[in-house]
Amino acid sequence: MRFASGPVDELSSRELDVLRLLRSELGGPEIARELMVSLNTMRTHTKNIYAKLGVTSRREAVRRAEPDAHLRVVGQPVEHEVAVGRQRIEAGRGARGTE
Repeated sequence: MRFASGPVDELSSRELDVLRLLRSELGGPEIARELMVSLNTMRTHTKNIYAKLGVTSRREAVRRAEPDAHLRVVGQPVEHEVAVGRQRIEAGRGARGTE
């Protein structure tokens, strides 16, 4: 689902996932684990985000994207998004019966 046109609208759904977690206090390795991707994949997504938003840092990317309301759950802090992500990961692992 896409909303008002803006720089964030150019991001893929996975890049949006990374950008949401860049708002948290998680470091790169923790973000990669949350998304179940390699650190290199997470870094590639981050580089693509920076290029598409025309920024050079995590802080700039978060600030540039902040006006785009679809990056956050209204009334919920970033920590809530991380917790929900962890719950989904755990639910997925349980459904597969692995790990």
